[in-house]
Amino acid sequence: MSHAPQLNLGRLRELLADQQQEQLQALLRASTPSEGARLLMRLDDAERASLFTILPAEDAAQLLNELADSQAAEVLSELPVELAAAIFECFRSNQQADLLALLPDADALLAALSPVTAQRATQLGRHSPNTAGGFMVTEFLAYSDRACVADVINALRANASKYSRWQLQYAYIVDGDRRLVGVLRLRDLLLLDDQDSLHQAMTPDPVRVPAEMPLNELTHAFDRHPYLGVPVVDAANRLLGVVLRADVEEALAEQADRRLLLVSGVLGGDEYRSMNWGDRVLRRAPWLLVSLVLSFAAASVIGLYQETLLDVIALAVFLPVISGMGGNSGNQALAVSIRELSLELVRPHETLWVVGKELIVGLTNGLLLALLVAAIAWLWKRDIRLSAVVGMAIALNISVAACLGGIVPLLLKRWRLDPALAAGPVLAAVNDMCGFLFALVLADLLIPQSSM
Repeated sequence: MSHAPQLNLGRLRELLADQQQEQLQALLRASTPSEGARLLMRLDDAERASLFTILPAEDAAQLLNELADSQAAEVLSELPVELAAAIFECFRSNQQADLLALLPDADALLAALSPVTAQRATQLGRHSPNTAGGFMVTEFLAYSDRACVADVINALRANASKYSRWQLQYAYIVDGDRRLVGVLRLRDLLLLDDQDSLHQAMTPDPVRVPAEMPLNELTHAFDRHPYLGVPVVDAANRLLGVVLRADVEEALAEQADRRLLLVSGVLGGDEYRSMNWGDRVLRRAPWLLVSLVLSFAAASVIGLYQETLLDVIALAVFLPVISGMGGNSGNQALAVSIRELSLELVRPHETLWVVGKELIVGLTNGLLLALLVAAIAWLWKRDIRLSAVVGMAIALNISVAACLGGIVPLLLKRWRLDPALAAGPVLAAVNDMCGFLFALVLADLLIPQSSM
């Protein structure tokens, strides 16, 4: 049993130094795409330039295709413009538009591209990101409704090498003004007579989406229809391109990744450890500064009531419990609101409805947990006043946190901000402040000083 050659960084560098093109290609093709991409980002700028000089443009594009768009754009920007243009020509049309938007010197690359590619990438780049126009590809088959089956078969045979790289399932039928009038499955061509007209053979009035349709509506469209791709049209029903199911699913995964980074406090988009350290610092430092300010704000509540806390020192044991339970309650409501917003089950203006629903759940859970924690406090200190303070603080904080977690994503959505901004240190700090405030104010009111 033969084994595929193993790709490692040392071996890759040896072959680069010796300019061993065939062995390099063999190693890269034998490795998994993700492994090749991982090692690519371990090379320095000069080594990457040397690798892409050796590799054929199609192999280089395939390797870059495994990277995130921001990483691929960074690598292309480091290459000589002629080499970058040759590799750029091998990407799909929608990928070209995405990369062009990320390149720092896009004009220089455009000048080095073929006129057709430059015009196509520029036109696609004019569509808003995260819309059908932004996701669509221009690699599709379109034929006049006056053509016949033989015309399509002859065109497929004449362009077999070119079309083999496209994801083709359908041929789209257009009229003289390029308006979409029908669709024809390519496999159906085998069952038709050569002289049959496409107008007779096609399925009329196919499913289509407007170029302005946003990602969430595209997702619903693909949920309703089991197609690998749907045509994209403009306001006059002229065929512009095709949006593929795979690209929509990839966009959803990238959106989830960005939200995870945002929730974790990484601002400014993607972060990779291969990036410049300065860029990485700028992605993390702002959120850490916000977290620091909010932490001081929460701590200031304790500072205002430090005498109360000194007199009722046992209360300090319960402060982390009170704030922690509020944080958990807020995060639960936050997760539900973000999910319902993404599924369009709730609207940004329905804050009062959300508060009503969350208040019922928050009060019920708060009272149940308040009884449990109050009982623990009484068993420990045998002080009914401490039990009452802890129990009421828990109930109030869980209820308020549930309401805040429920409505903050709606408010952010109304202000056209990402609801994920509500998560992380912001909501946690607010819950901490509320929890500390409830506990210390109640203790100041209910427990006389020097009573414990």
